[in-house]
Amino acid sequence: MQFICNKCDLRMLSQGANNPGKGYMEIKFLCPKCKNICKFLANPGEVGLIKAFNNWEKGQELHKTIYNIVLENLSHEIHQMIPADKSIQPIIIEDINWQYEKSNWVKINTEKLSEHKNKKIRSLNIGKFPVTQAQWSHIMGPKTLKTKLNQNHPKLKTPMVNISWNDCQKFVKTLNSYSEKHQFRLPTEAEWEYTCKADTKSTWSFGNNRNEIPKYAWYIDSNSSFENQTPTELGLKPPNPWGVFDMLGNIFEWCQDLYSTENFNDKLNQKELLNSEIKKTSSRVVKGGYFRYFPGSIRTDSRSARLSTDQQPSIGLRLIKTL
Repeated sequence: MQFICNKCDLRMLSQGANNPGKGYMEIKFLCPKCKNICKFLANPGEVGLIKAFNNWEKGQELHKTIYNIVLENLSHEIHQMIPADKSIQPIIIEDINWQYEKSNWVKINTEKLSEHKNKKIRSLNIGKFPVTQAQWSHIMGPKTLKTKLNQNHPKLKTPMVNISWNDCQKFVKTLNSYSEKHQFRLPTEAEWEYTCKADTKSTWSFGNNRNEIPKYAWYIDSNSSFENQTPTELGLKPPNPWGVFDMLGNIFEWCQDLYSTENFNDKLNQKELLNSEIKKTSSRVVKGGYFRYFPGSIRTDSRSARLSTDQQPSIGLRLIKTL
């Protein structure tokens, strides 16, 4: 492990490591020239890997194996620049009545559905794209962009982020107040995953080759500067076989479910999912990975937990529309 001072471009000297608890390891580094100090905090998994590397001959074998795997993956790296020609980008309706436009929704027909995690899923309409900044602004007012994103105008065709699960519930409630005929909600984890998989048998809807992930998902790009690693405009990667865009990578998407160690809260009904007593302290499911995930973590079945009050630049939402 080697740290370089960003001021003097010199190798920094380690001042030793300490254990802050719960399996973490903290290492301090000091620049011998300008006395700049930085800290490296390794999580329990990284600590285990560091210890394994330092296990003499076996550590050298492990290091060589991982190095070869990295080289193999880098040889398949695909440039992730946003294309200058956006003629391939599908039309995303963002006007004031966007929620009623049929082209914004994909119907998942009953006859296409099969048993999934031992649960039969009803037919549904799911958003072809995550909710955009403009769509959110039409429902919640333009001032929310300043509050949530520190900007005065929406970036067109760009997903709305920095919204908590609780914010999504307010959004849905407001949206549903406009029409009794058109009702909306967040997808359950089972509905989200089944749609993402598109009834395919492979690891991803596009196949089993992980080196194909960059063609279909925005993920961490080691060649881009940190400030450029942000949510990307929607629809610039191919859709899944059912015509649904941006389900993998780009942003996490909130699901309705409470988070549990076992996938899918089938035993919880909608009333329990919205229990006001647990709403502010519970963890909810987010799916899909995001723009700073590594390719191996962007899987159809990958899942993470976030508090229902969390607001992060990596989390947005996609809606289910009642048929």
